[in-house]
Amino acid sequence: MDDWAEIRRLHGSDGMSIREIARRLRLSRNTVRRALVAHEAPKYTRGAAVSIVDQVESLIRLQLRDHPTMPATVIAERIGWTASITVLRKRVRELRPAYLSPVPSPRTGDEPREPVQGGVAAEPRSAGPSAPIAGEQAFPEPPRRPKLFTSAAESCRTSSSKLTNPMATKDARAESVCVDESRLSRLMTQAEDLTRVSDPVASNGAYRAPARAASAPRLISATGTGRLNRTRLLQILYDVGPVSRAELARISEVTKTTIGAIVQPMLDEGILIEGPPQPSSVHGGKPARPLWFSPHGRPIVSVFLGPDTVHTALVRPTGTIVQQASARFSAVKLSHLAVIDCVASCIEQVVPTDRTAVLGVGVAVGGVVNTDEGRVVEVNLAPRLAGLRLGPLLSQRLGLPVHIDLHPRVQALGDRWFGSGRRISSFASVYCAEAIGVGFVIDGAVHRGTAGAGGEAGHTIVDFNGAVCRCGRRGCWETIATHRWLRSQALAIGLPGARSLTAGPLARLSAEDHAGARALLDRFARNLSVGLINLQQLLAPGLFILHGDVVEGGEELRALVERYVLEGVPSHPGGEPRVTFASTEDDMTMLGAAGLVLSQSLDLLA
Repeated sequence: MDDWAEIRRLHGSDGMSIREIARRLRLSRNTVRRALVAHEAPKYTRGAAVSIVDQVESLIRLQLRDHPTMPATVIAERIGWTASITVLRKRVRELRPAYLSPVPSPRTGDEPREPVQGGVAAEPRSAGPSAPIAGEQAFPEPPRRPKLFTSAAESCRTSSSKLTNPMATKDARAESVCVDESRLSRLMTQAEDLTRVSDPVASNGAYRAPARAASAPRLISATGTGRLNRTRLLQILYDVGPVSRAELARISEVTKTTIGAIVQPMLDEGILIEGPPQPSSVHGGKPARPLWFSPHGRPIVSVFLGPDTVHTALVRPTGTIVQQASARFSAVKLSHLAVIDCVASCIEQVVPTDRTAVLGVGVAVGGVVNTDEGRVVEVNLAPRLAGLRLGPLLSQRLGLPVHIDLHPRVQALGDRWFGSGRRISSFASVYCAEAIGVGFVIDGAVHRGTAGAGGEAGHTIVDFNGAVCRCGRRGCWETIATHRWLRSQALAIGLPGARSLTAGPLARLSAEDHAGARALLDRFARNLSVGLINLQQLLAPGLFILHGDVVEGGEELRALVERYVLEGVPSHPGGEPRVTFASTEDDMTMLGAAGLVLSQSLDLLA
């Protein structure tokens, strides 16, 4: 600017030539000429900046048009954004007001509501089973791995899929949706304290009901983030298996330093161990050492209580079964206390000498249970067990925390953590033998109804005019797809061994072309598929993992069941349902009972 004034002075007042001015000021002659022509000092003007987010603004607007309150992180996933989330979040914050509808004031019902200044921002609801709040836009969110709290300034959100720093910056929090005071009061009332410490000694052996998913977003205290990060990391390990620190950092989207800070105390405490170094990749680098649970960690006692049998096992957190025992009893003759004595005696055969080392006892019950009270509600094959206060009485007897749940749900937990359901967000675990039961894993969590209701899929009605079931109702799925039906049909056509026939011997008779065996196997497969088709239509688990005697039917039976399921379910872009059989040496119930204890003791998702 000083050159412009000096050029005009030298040329106008001193009569200096352009050449001389250029030489004296060490400027080009063209620069001197432009300065003499200009009527004011030149000003630097930056051209309009081009942002990388401009290329996807139209896609952002499409998402906001349909879901005005959608978080920027969800928008990023849906449009395939791979660059910095900061610039995308800023653009979403600029565009969002144009798509938000005025919210009526809770006082008048007509006037637009003022934004809450300095208040609390509502958090996006998790993708769990909680119902949407009336008046809000609900939208599906794809399942993601749990993320850890970091020191980065991100939006203050908590859900089952993403957790970030509660000390988020003001700009980041501004992206959340404001909430009125009445709703805030409800959320605070329903929020749970995530800093609770699960200690079997502190519990004094009292029965503890399985935790259910919260019906509202949780508020995380600053002191609870450390424990929550630890819980999320353990959850990832059980979900995906042994992985290195670098892989954990990639999955949870934090740095390896953050992972190290969480992992090291658990290594020191003997909860986790690092395996031997793995071969380096083609790109070289330090060999990875996978993290996994220590084989010397605190053991868990697993129990399966059937109508007339009890099986127990001592299980390590790695899923290794150390010792097993079993016993039979007569539920018709024994009192409730005598049944407790039988179960406790069977547990004593596997429990270590130092009982305080045991993390807890997980019990899978072959009947309807009330998980809130730890009570057996009904066992159709053993009516005398109804009303048995299994959880409290067993806990009092052993002096250990006891957790009980419905057998198929426990089996589903075993599938999820140790079996065919690992790394699969949704599936159905089906038990089929003398009875039928189903455990559902939906978006990574085992589904439980109120007080443990649900799972009795064998008593869904498939024929109003059908046979009378053991439950007293007519036409249940169990009346056409269990041992009872199979044996009655085998007797009617004169198959050998009909009175004790199961799927395995029937499949062998079919392979031998025994008269009537192949047709009966086909009918049995069709009857099994009827219930699976209904379940797929209702909840779309996508994968059915079958357990029990049915797996002895082998590939022929599995293929028949899957074929009929595919025929009975309309095609959908989400993919075709699959049917798979568990191993004939099936330990998923015992492993699931251990998982039940681990999930409650370590606050894992189950």
